[in-house]
Parts: sequence; C-alpha cells; structure tokens
Amino acid sequence: LLPTIFLTLGASVRHAGIVRSDAAQRLSLLLSLPAAFVFFGASLRPAAAIGIALGLLALAAMLWRPAPSPAAPAAPATANAARWLYPLLVLAGFGVIDILFKRVAQAGVPLATSLQAMFALALPVAFALALWRRCRGGARFTARNLLGGVLLGLFNFGNILFYLRGHRALPQHPALVFASMNIGVVALGALVGVLLFRERLSRLNLAGVLLAVLAIG
Repeated sequence: LLPTIFLTLGASVRHAGIVRSDAAQRLSLLLSLPAAFVFFGASLRPAAAIGIALGLLALAAMLWRPAPSPAAPAAPATANAARWLYPLLVLAGFGVIDILFKRVAQAGVPLATSLQAMFALALPVAFALALWRRCRGGARFTARNLLGGVLLGLFNFGNILFYLRGHRALPQHPALVFASMNIGVVALGALVGVLLFRERLSRLNLAGVLLAVLAIG
C-alpha cells in the first residue's frame, strides 16, 4: 500500500488538483476515527468528543476553497470521473494505512524491526512500479529522481516512526493520535503556505487553523 498510495496521490493531484487531493488525504480521518472506537476499544470521553468535533470542523474550514468560475469550459465525462475516483482512492488508501499502523503498534513488534520490514517490502514493489511505468514510456530513472526519492523517503520514514511511537505512547487513545496528526499536518501546512509561499487564506481558513490548535489542545 505505501508505494502505490503515493502513485495514487500523484494521479489525484494531476486529475483533481492539490486542494482536493489534500482534502481527501486528511479526510481519511473519517475512516480511522470510527476504527479507533469499533476495533481498538477507545472510550469516547466528553473532552475527547469535543476535541474530535472541533477537529472535524477545523478540517472542513481549513480545506474549504471557493467554487471555480462557472465560465470555465466543461470537462469531459472521463475527466470528471477521474476527479472523483482518485481522491476517493486516496481517502480509502490513507485510511486503511492509518489503521494498519495502529495494528502494527499494537502488536508489540520492536519499532526498528517493523519499520525495516515495511521499507524492505516496499522497495521491490516501488522498483517494479517504476520499471512498469518506464516500459510504458514514463519518466527515466535518473540520479535526480534517486536523490528526491531518498529525501522523500527520509521524511516518510520519520513520519511513520513518530506516528508509531505516538500509538505506543498512547495505546488507549488511538483516536487522539489519528486526529491530532491529521489536523496538525493541515494546520502546519496552512501556516507554511502562508509564511513561505505567500498563499492567501480566507478568514474561514484562518479560523480553521485556530480551531485546529484548540482541538489538539
């Protein structure tokens, strides 16, 4: 799942755009949150329920964007289908991956062993996918690609490591780990967009960032 979800995310960005793809990735929380209560025995205390409700409101506010101009030309039916299909696959894929990470953390396997197994198994799948795309006339495998892949892999490795540590540190509170990571990533991404890339956020988006801080607290 790990290598294929990144290809799916890339396809979603191409067909549906960054905003919808990012929204789909973060709204995978709608799959992992119920799993916390149904499969992992999390108890819904009043404070946690308020935090989760605020978090979902924060996600909606941060990810909201104005509708495109109606003057834009209509897209073909196949393009419209792809705009929905790929974000839905992203939502489902990241939701399942979040749940499986919790299962790994719950199993008690040492972190070093589980991470080594994940990445060792992901590597041949990633190479097979790269070879398949190359045979179909895709991008060549270059040193630049390798360097970018290593850099992305280091961040991804760190992300998974601390995500698993979060589940290990709070074994009775999976909903807190699921929610705080997803809400936190969107809030931090919004701030980085404003400070580094001079993106403009609406008042509703900014209210969502403040709500996210409150929800995590």
